[in-house]
Amino acid sequence: MIIKDITPHLFDVATNNNSYNSDPWFLYALSRVPSYIKRRCSTRPLFPWIESAEDPALEAADIIDALLEAKAYTYRHMWELYIAEYNPIWNYDGSEKEVYSGLKGGTKGNTGTQTSTKTGSITRSDSGTDTVVKSGNVTSKDTGDTTDVKTGNVTSADTGTDTLTNGKVVTESTTTYDSSSFLDARKSTASGDDKTTYGKTTTETYNQLQDKLTLNTTNTETYNNVQDQRTLNTSHTETYDNVQDQRTDNLTETTSGTESYTRELFRGGNQGTTMTQEMEQAELAWLDKFNLLETIAVDIANEISYCFY
Repeated sequence: MIIKDITPHLFDVATNNNSYNSDPWFLYALSRVPSYIKRRCSTRPLFPWIESAEDPALEAADIIDALLEAKAYTYRHMWELYIAEYNPIWNYDGSEKEVYSGLKGGTKGNTGTQTSTKTGSITRSDSGTDTVVKSGNVTSKDTGDTTDVKTGNVTSADTGTDTLTNGKVVTESTTTYDSSSFLDARKSTASGDDKTTYGKTTTETYNQLQDKLTLNTTNTETYNNVQDQRTLNTSHTETYDNVQDQRTDNLTETTSGTESYTRELFRGGNQGTTMTQEMEQAELAWLDKFNLLETIAVDIANEISYCFY
């Protein structure tokens, strides 16, 4: 019995092995290796223990499954090389990272004094007119009560004496007339004046007299279309005569905190120790020898058959 007799069943067991059957390299080999083996190794005789097995195809598939599982790591990395993207004349990659720690940012504090001195003169002048015109009606109305309460003591004291001098003299005389009238006439004569001398002094003493005004008044102003129109026709002029601003700083600045500084430098390319032509030749030689399909196919064929035809 030769390999071509069991070629369709080479991966019957392998497709159930979860340790590698989802790997890209296996899916690639599953679709191409059987036909590759059939063309290159189809006439190689199977080992006797496979040929004499009850089901030679199943026996061979089981041996192939063990092979693929054992070399899955190798085939996986060969596949990564097979699909790798690289520059064949680029043989040097390097990077440098520099980290610096120091003071930056954080908290800043200033101590000391700052003095600003101005000398010279500044002359400002305004000219023109500003006109304010109000139009409309304003109604002002007060409601509520205002109470004025005075507290404290007022003491009134009188000193001295007012003297009343009666200087007016009244003299009465009676004149008897004829007995035929039977009437007597009385006559009063006044002379002199009454005189009052004021010698009394009145003193009022205020002891912590307080005037307390309680306002409970609400003032309401009702504006009926009042408009305040202002017309500005003013020109403001400032004339500076040799004004100098002299500032004296006597400050000490302190800074605390940390600075995180990272500098990365990348270098790559051709070191120069290997010539570009040598690298190209090595690349062509490697491509000529590297064949992932042939590697897997030969490993499988050697595992289940003799190396002769």
